[in-house]
Order: sequence, then C-alpha cells, then structure tokens
Amino acid sequence: MFMKRHLFLLIIAMLFSIASAVAQDCDYSGTTGELEWCLKDGTLTISGEGEMPDYIQDGSPWFEYRDNIVTVVMEIGVTTIGDHAFRACKYLTSVIIPNGVTTIGRWAFNNTNIASITIPSSVITIDNQGAFVNCISLTSIDVESENSAYASENGVLFDKNKTTLGCYPAGKTADTYVIPGSVIKIGWFAFAYCESLTSITIPSSVTTIEDFAFSCCESLTSITNLNLVPVEIDPYVFLRENQSICTLTVPTSVVSAYQTAEVWQEFNIVGGGILVNPISSNIEHGYTIGNGLYELNATATVTATIYAGYKFVNWTKNGVEISTDNPYSFTVAEDVELVANFEEEVGIENFELYMLKIYPNPTTGILKIENSGLRIENVTIYDVFGKIQRIENWKMENTIDISHLSAGIYFVKISTEAGEVTKKVLKE
Repeated sequence: MFMKRHLFLLIIAMLFSIASAVAQDCDYSGTTGELEWCLKDGTLTISGEGEMPDYIQDGSPWFEYRDNIVTVVMEIGVTTIGDHAFRACKYLTSVIIPNGVTTIGRWAFNNTNIASITIPSSVITIDNQGAFVNCISLTSIDVESENSAYASENGVLFDKNKTTLGCYPAGKTADTYVIPGSVIKIGWFAFAYCESLTSITIPSSVTTIEDFAFSCCESLTSITNLNLVPVEIDPYVFLRENQSICTLTVPTSVVSAYQTAEVWQEFNIVGGGILVNPISSNIEHGYTIGNGLYELNATATVTATIYAGYKFVNWTKNGVEISTDNPYSFTVAEDVELVANFEEEVGIENFELYMLKIYPNPTTGILKIENSGLRIENVTIYDVFGKIQRIENWKMENTIDISHLSAGIYFVKISTEAGEVTKKVLKE
C-alpha cells in the first residue's frame, strides 16, 4: 500500500513539475474555457481542444497584455474564436487560424493591425457585427476554395454565392470599387474605415444596406447608385460629418425620388443618365456585365458570362425574347432591365471547352491560354461595362498582351470550334 501511494504521489509531482516548466517558459499564461494560452516573445499561442469562450470587450484573459501581442497562433483542436477575442491588440500583425475552427465571433479582430487573413474551409459562421472592423492595415481577406459558406474575390469577403458583401478590407489601396452585380446585401461595417476609398458603385441588385456599412469613410466623395428605387436605410449607414460633400449619381429618371428619400437626400444628387441593367435568370448558371448609366441614344453592350455545364439561351425584356446575341448591343432609349437566360448543357465538347485555362491570373499584362487541343479562333476582351477593349485572332503559341489596359477586372471571351467560354481576369 505504501509503495502504491508513494508511486501515485511521485506521478503527481512529475505532472506538476512538467506543468510548472511549461508555465515558466511563457511570459504570461493561463487557461480560458477548455483551452490553454501562452504569450512568449510576442507570440500568443492558444492550444487544447474545444471552444474559445465569448468575451465582453476587455474580458479576454490576455487583454491586459495586449500591447505585447504581435502574432496569434491557434493550434489544431481550437474550434471557435470568441467574441472580442483579440479586440484592441493594436500591435497584432499576423494570425494563423487552423482548419477546424468553425466560428469567428463579433469584434474578434476589431482594432488590430493585421495585414491579411486566410479563412479556412471549416469556418461556417463569421459574425456580421464587426469581426474585422477598424483593421486599417488589412488589405486582403482570403477564403480557402473548399469553404462551403464563404468566398473571396480580390481579397473582399462574400458569402459563398456572393449575394452578401461581408467585408471590404479597410487597408486596400484601391480608390474605386464596383460592387458585383450578384450582391443583394451589403453587411454591417462592410466598408467601415476604408480611408483610401473615394468612389463606389452600388448595383441595382442591392436591396439591403445594413447599419454602419459605410461609416467613417471620410474620403468617399462619389457614389453611383444604379437602383431605380432608393433602398431604405438607417442614418447610421453613412456615419460621417458631412454628406453634402459626396456626389450621389443616380438614374436621371429617379433624381426626385432620391431627393425626398431619407438619408439619400442629404447627398449632392445628380442625374447620370439612363439605366441599363442586365441580370441573370439564375446566379448559379451565370452572371452578366454591362450594367451602368448611359446617355440617350448611346450604344450599350451587355454580356452573359456562363458557368461550366450551362449555355446562354437568350435575352428577355418583360418576359419577351429580344435577342439571342451574346454580347448584345442596342441603342439606349429608356431605363431597361434585360434578363440573361441559361440552360444546362452536357457533352464531351462542353467539358473540353470549360477545361480551357487562362494564366497567369492575376496578371501584370501577359496572358496565355492552355487550350486542351481545341482550335481557338479568336479572343475578345471586355471591360466590366461590356465594352470591347481588344480582339485577337488566335495563333498557336500566341500570348495576349494587355499591359496597356488600366488595372481592374476584364472578361476574356474565347471562341473555339466547340463554342465560346468567358473567363474573368484581374489586371494588376
């Protein structure tokens, strides 16, 4: 009995000695919920298995040491990031989120100095109340392609179908941004503290703009809103001192509607022309480009971009077919909404067509096409408004030089013996 008791005490002493050695290797350490944390030489390591608790503002156990935190490493086994977890860690520049984390809580990285962040495929919930608000050095939010809930495009955070814009990183240096036509909702704090942003275009697809979406965007001096009906918004959407220094350009036919709409009426409102609004019949089949404001009798060109497995059928207006051309050009006479219709397409030729690859993407100017044996006839390049920038008759081993084009998004339509396919390209 004595030997058993002595052995038990010896084991306890060894475990205590190991735990003490680990603690002594940290500048500061402790436990939080089911997890352990250790701050050593500027790196906060969180380990264990289970959820991180939610905190209230300055309630995290490492908050009093926040000025010592430069890097956060969460090890595999951590399953959530709690509310206010790293709030006000103003010297925090780097974060590693492991696969296995499912939730990022509200205000989790508020007022930190992170420059970029990668969302792993396991994350299914990012709280829309300011998870990345006031991160003025944040230039990119990237989402792993396998993620089933979220997506990113050029560093901007969206839901998977890109119907909700979650966060435009405040540190991005671009001065203009055109919100994709698939977006229906602009989320809480989506553009908050974007100091470099001077101009933005809101597509007619947007029906909801949540509170504080454009708060503290003091450099924003130009907004183009393509919605024929002013979206009802709260005064906190644009939380800034003076709205009248910002020009709001809307379709000419609805200037009076904006002049009497709450919040919108505070801007310097001007009519920008006639609205051309192409939309997709199904955002899972394809999307459209060419929406914008045009002068009377100008020529507008709209283009339907097709996803793999589908083909373009026609354009309809008020349910009536008006063209099977793609792109489709017409003379602008009135505000008009055109619907691009698609249908499923199968077959080996279709498979080969959509196996076409264009690279590098993004590019600084030179593009190459990997054609999988299909004969390419020509290549046409469009800007985001559907205007042709270049037509190239294809030759084997050819490259396409777009270095003369301004930085931005372009669409490359490749015409082959099996049909056509359009690829999106980012010119840096």
